[in-house]
Amino acid sequence: MKAAWKGDLELVKLLLAACPDALDMVDQYQRTALLCAASKHDFEITNFLLAAKPRSIRVAESSNRNVLHYCASRYQGHAENVEKILAIDPSLVRTQTSSCRLRCGWW
Repeated sequence: MKAAWKGDLELVKLLLAACPDALDMVDQYQRTALLCAASKHDFEITNFLLAAKPRSIRVAESSNRNVLHYCASRYQGHAENVEKILAIDPSLVRTQTSSCRLRCGWW
């Protein structure tokens, strides 16, 4: 997770090669490496991790945000990432709570 948080793609690749189960590990806020990368808006690592394990997009952290929230919020210009995520699982749009939708501002 720290490698994803710090934006070190090469280290992320090395760690996953040595321990593929690392994709499912979470930190104290229930964030996976994918959520860490997306929350830092590091879309190179986000795309790499999405390709490595597409099912991980359904994981939400302790405040109920998933990778779609992070890719769609705050910054414009990441429509490609949002489209990739929705292509993997379009139901993500319908599964979020209304309070989270309002708080994240992406609806």
